[in-house]
Amino acid sequence: MLYISRKAKHVLVVFTIIVLVWKLCITVIPTVPPRPVRNSSAIRQEFSDAEMSTTFHDFIMKTESATPTYITDEEEMRTLEGRGDLVVSEQQENVKSGGSNPIVFKSTSTCTPHKHIMFLKTHKCASSTVQNIFLRYGYQHNLTFALGHGHYMGNPQKFKYSNVNHKLLPSSGRADIFACHTRLNIPEHQKVLHPDAKWITLVRHPAGQYASLYAYYNMHNTYHMDLETFLKQPVEELRKNPRKPPVGRQGKNTVLFDLGYPDEASEEEIKEVIKQVDNNFHLVMVAEKMDEALIFMRHLLCWDMKDVVTFTKNARVTGHELSADEKLKIEGMNREDLAIYNHFLHKHEEMVNNFGRDQMTKEVKELQNLRQAYYDTCVEEEVKGHDKRLDHKEWSGNVNAFLPSKNGSETCQLILMGEVPLISLLRHRQNKLL
Repeated sequence: MLYISRKAKHVLVVFTIIVLVWKLCITVIPTVPPRPVRNSSAIRQEFSDAEMSTTFHDFIMKTESATPTYITDEEEMRTLEGRGDLVVSEQQENVKSGGSNPIVFKSTSTCTPHKHIMFLKTHKCASSTVQNIFLRYGYQHNLTFALGHGHYMGNPQKFKYSNVNHKLLPSSGRADIFACHTRLNIPEHQKVLHPDAKWITLVRHPAGQYASLYAYYNMHNTYHMDLETFLKQPVEELRKNPRKPPVGRQGKNTVLFDLGYPDEASEEEIKEVIKQVDNNFHLVMVAEKMDEALIFMRHLLCWDMKDVVTFTKNARVTGHELSADEKLKIEGMNREDLAIYNHFLHKHEEMVNNFGRDQMTKEVKELQNLRQAYYDTCVEEEVKGHDKRLDHKEWSGNVNAFLPSKNGSETCQLILMGEVPLISLLRHRQNKLL
């Protein structure tokens, strides 16, 4: 018979008790799985329409009137980068497959809606009107946005990936939609976008664009004269005027500048710029042809007609009527932007011909009728941007805004909201999710 000492017995008893307790723990207490990594698809699945609606209405009730947030740190106040010789090769690589292939027009019943978008918001080119489409679509489809700490990301300095608030990005580091004010920097923008993103931007004739810019940003305070007096200078003197201090976002050739290039270019250089822009963007919309451009965008993205309904945003209520001579002065001052505009206006007309003018007329009429139906349902009254009855006032009191109908739906609320409160809403929702 095996003899076991008293001390050994005590050790054996203790060991047996430990084993029994351990077995009991793993049986009763379930193992806690690690928190799954959340991507944008998972976010879309878990955030229901009802939750979206609740969040939206709670936000509307709680949010005070928002004001624009401008970047004023030391880096933004330094001398603008890239003001020397034009470089048009490195940063402007082709970002879309197939080069400048035409849009393929398909019935929405035979294609899949596209949800990855890069929208370059160009100053005073009706870009707030188009931006609302992307912000609204993204909100209602629970997509993720590249968002900064304000509503500008990287202008006048070129955009950097670090401008994005990374706490508001999915784990992949890529957002579904980029639609905030920025200055194009393709390699950096690609870091925050999905590889299959559709690239879209806008151009506008320089005469109307610059007159709107001058009024909206109170540039008479910068140059100490109204636009009429300002335009009495010779064209070459106009071109020497500095960009609007202290930041320098506004000045001549604003579209060229927003596209990431210096604000001057030679005739040969601007031809290369146009070639690159044509290669890099799937669609360059023409502001003066807005409804036709929205039809092209609808087909490019395979969206429903209701998705591209929008009301004119930030449109001047009053303004100086330009004379023929003043228009010529602005064209000369912004001759690079004029070259870009003329190219894409010509391309737009070619696209309409290829699409079929009768079919375009039919679809534009459908869009206009739908817009009118939304207007009749959603709008109580069109007012100036600083009207005291507005919950969210516009940045300028000299632009239009809308008082919502009391019976308006969530879509009505979204379609009427200005850029700043709508981006604040998106930031609030995305912060909750991520």
